[in-house]
Amino acid sequence: MAFRSQSPFQILSKLSVKVRVLALSLFTIVGLVAIGGVFFWSQNELNSAFARMGDSSMLAESVAKLSETTADLRAIEKRYLNAPSSESFNAFGETMQAANETLSTVSASASAANYSAKIADAEDTLQGTQGAFEMLDSVQQKIGYDSSQGYLAVLNEKTGAVKDRLQEEMKFGGGRILKSSPGQFSPYSSPKRNLR
Repeated sequence: MAFRSQSPFQILSKLSVKVRVLALSLFTIVGLVAIGGVFFWSQNELNSAFARMGDSSMLAESVAKLSETTADLRAIEKRYLNAPSSESFNAFGETMQAANETLSTVSASASAANYSAKIADAEDTLQGTQGAFEMLDSVQQKIGYDSSQGYLAVLNEKTGAVKDRLQEEMKFGGGRILKSSPGQFSPYSSPKRNLR
């Protein structure tokens, strides 16, 4: 007995009308289920893509904000170095706190998971900068923010006392007379002779 291959249409033509309708309905249902499954899968993928895009956008905004904050820190540092003050020190501390908060937001982002080593380096850099600035300020407080504080006040007081003493000595002609040799200063010698 030879086995002949038959096409699907020949097989369907031998079936009854009810079976044909049921077979077509079954194919339609399977097709609709497959299309529905693909539709829901694509919706989930689309929602996931939008969530990743939103997270990446938030990460980009946080990084831009961190960049602006570090530029502010540099500006405050320059202002402090030009004219040390407690206001500049406090402004540096507040800006540093904002930078740390922004960096915490960046490290909490799921999109930043691949950059954890760089984020850790940035955190270490911020901590080191803050520590160095606090040490600088503690030394500056000892020196004094202006001439009325710290070592500057003592220096001004001593300088004023020396200046007053010299003026007093010069006024009354007191003090010993220095013998001048070429190149030495004498308060009684002519400045033109000692300039060389």
